[in-house]
Amino acid sequence: MTDQNKYLEKVYYYENEFLVADDFTAEQRYFTNQFLNLYLYYFSPGIAGTPQIDISKITKLFRSPQPVAANETSIPPISFYLTLVTNNLNPELLEDNYISIDPGFAINSLGQQIVLLQGDVVDAINFAAITTDQAYLTITYNETIDKENKRVLENPVFNAFEVDPLNPTPTYGQDNIYLATVTLANKAIVDVSIDQTLRVYSSPYTPMLLKKDIETNIKNESEITVIKKRLNELELKLSRNTKKENIIKTSNTPVKKKKTKPYKK
Repeated sequence: MTDQNKYLEKVYYYENEFLVADDFTAEQRYFTNQFLNLYLYYFSPGIAGTPQIDISKITKLFRSPQPVAANETSIPPISFYLTLVTNNLNPELLEDNYISIDPGFAINSLGQQIVLLQGDVVDAINFAAITTDQAYLTITYNETIDKENKRVLENPVFNAFEVDPLNPTPTYGQDNIYLATVTLANKAIVDVSIDQTLRVYSSPYTPMLLKKDIETNIKNESEITVIKKRLNELELKLSRNTKKENIIKTSNTPVKKKKTKPYKK
């Protein structure tokens, strides 16, 4: 058996082969490693799709929090589109407010896919442990093993982290992807905003463009060197021509003959 930590390894199939659990694990590992390499070396970590700028706020009659379809038509679509939902019958009951989150796709720093296939909600329960007036809402990769049905669910988890007013720099780590900043009042959601300086969006790396920029800079530096060299040559040539002209001018200047006195014996 090859070293699975050093090389890509996949199952070799043939007629009447008896397969065991390890074979299927190896097959899954092969494709997982392919995706990991793709996302680590080709795409930067972050949220995929069109950036969301503002948070919509709507009122809706509800008995229990339900996702609200944003009906966005952006191409590419907006991942994890956020909407603040309040109860229009009892707007004073802030604890009923919740955040509706649309389906989306993101890649974390480990190259793992964070996929939400259907809409989900975040309500006051998610912020029960928060003691400050603001919290960062993030999404992170998570796996749950369902042994009974022999399945592994990749179910993302929404986390809340306190915002320190004296040091607002996030400390939640690279595995968590920032979604929004939530303002709280008595642990109830009263406002949601997106800090674009904290939002990270995934995009393809462009090594060829970077290489082109480097080559362009080198080319420009070479051109500058050539120009400086040419200017020095011109200055030297001009200096020589000036000296030559002075010599010619001097040689063409008539020389006054001295008057000689007659010789007397």
